[in-house]
Amino acid sequence: MNDKRPRLWLIHGWGPGGGQEAVMVLAASLGKLGYHDIVMPRYGKVWGKSRTEHVSRQKGKAWAALTQPGDVLIGHSNGGRIAWEMSYNSEVVKRIILLHPALDHYLVPHRSVEKFWVFYNQWDKATRMARFIPWSDWGDMGRVGYDHNDDGLWNDPRYCGVDIGRGHTPFIDPVEADTYAMTIAACLH
Repeated sequence: MNDKRPRLWLIHGWGPGGGQEAVMVLAASLGKLGYHDIVMPRYGKVWGKSRTEHVSRQKGKAWAALTQPGDVLIGHSNGGRIAWEMSYNSEVVKRIILLHPALDHYLVPHRSVEKFWVFYNQWDKATRMARFIPWSDWGDMGRVGYDHNDDGLWNDPRYCGVDIGRGHTPFIDPVEADTYAMTIAACLH
């Protein structure tokens, strides 16, 4: 049996410390499960709608050029937006996991992506509150999951929703991070 683990791109969200601290805790939990090839790029903080869009597109395009066949993108919050942008700039990325993404609930990755998971929960206050911030470009997928049925269109068969945790970044806690890591590992097998 081939037990080669894929290389993971763990893309942080915007927040205290740029969200990097939370993904570092998650990376440690993934490491306990044998996932050691983890890319954790940094992009700093983004302020305002035009800056969010610019940074997400810029990093999505630049980092997509560095992806390799078999890579899995895992993006938290605004990092989910960057992972989504990366999917439109890389034909080799086939799997994406979005952790409480700050995307609109109807957005889907590029058609070259074969499977995508969205981790969400109803207690995600960050994505709930984003709609009240005039300069925000963040959506509510982190709270409601993916749902393309609002507008009477199709539901994407590549999608798998995972209702998990409480809040926007529950995996900052090491115990929660272990649960998230095990769930991510289960998705990838």
